[in-house]
Amino acid sequence: MMFLAAALAVFVVPANAAIISNVTEPMDFQVFVDCANGGAGEYVDFSGPVHLLITQTINGKNSVFTLTENPLGVVGIGEITGDTYHFTSATTLVQKISSTFGGQFTNTQVSTFRVIGPGPGNNFVVRFLTHVTRNANGTFTVTFDHFSTECN
Repeated sequence: MMFLAAALAVFVVPANAAIISNVTEPMDFQVFVDCANGGAGEYVDFSGPVHLLITQTINGKNSVFTLTENPLGVVGIGEITGDTYHFTSATTLVQKISSTFGGQFTNTQVSTFRVIGPGPGNNFVVRFLTHVTRNANGTFTVTFDHFSTECN
């Protein structure tokens, strides 16, 4: 049995992983927060640094790109109330490409954004999941988007 494992190990191609980009960038954006301003909603202007990490792993004829995004102390101010909000998120985008099968790929993105406001009832959560699969013939065989928001 050990001989078989050793013989198979000779044919295993090691994965080659690399960091493509590992940076922290300033970010400025605006979000309409439905829960803010006593439930009437308001635009909140955010700014602060965001960490972006992009990696690539190559294993034989397959390549996987991963993008991870994390805000680092991103803060916003409500345009009507002047309330302070904190933006947190966890975003991961994974794209798998196979060069063996004529452009076959999968692409999946999972994101959760949270806007944390002062006091109860004005926190805002956005979740989305997207996925696309294209086969070797160029046909999209799986495509879906799930999107939800909630106030709490």
